[in-house]
Amino acid sequence: MGKGMDCPETMKAAVLFGFNDVRVVERPRPVPGPDEILIRVESCGVCAGDLKMISRGMLKQPPFGEFILGHEYAGTVVQVGGAIDEFAAGDRVAVEVHKGCGRCRNCLLGKYTACLNYGDLARGR
Repeated sequence: MGKGMDCPETMKAAVLFGFNDVRVVERPRPVPGPDEILIRVESCGVCAGDLKMISRGMLKQPPFGEFILGHEYAGTVVQVGGAIDEFAAGDRVAVEVHKGCGRCRNCLLGKYTACLNYGDLARGR
């Protein structure tokens, strides 16, 4: 595990338990891998996509009870993985949540938010 700041062992998470059933619950704090960072979230927005997921779901959505909502957020880096050198504990960050596979036609054209391998973990998405 990389260097970091003190951080509680649990976190509050907005979890989707069913359609139109979002609850704020305590969850174990994730541990960042070698190429990840852990952020203490200080603000989180709700967008139209969140509302769609809450009311109707989406393709390849994580199971109810496991799906943590909130993908537009900002906060402070509290821990960095060992392979990270561009961020340090204490840095303030805003998050770009879209990550494409980097190899499909759309990603190669710079349209990673429309990745053709969306939801396919075997292809890096």
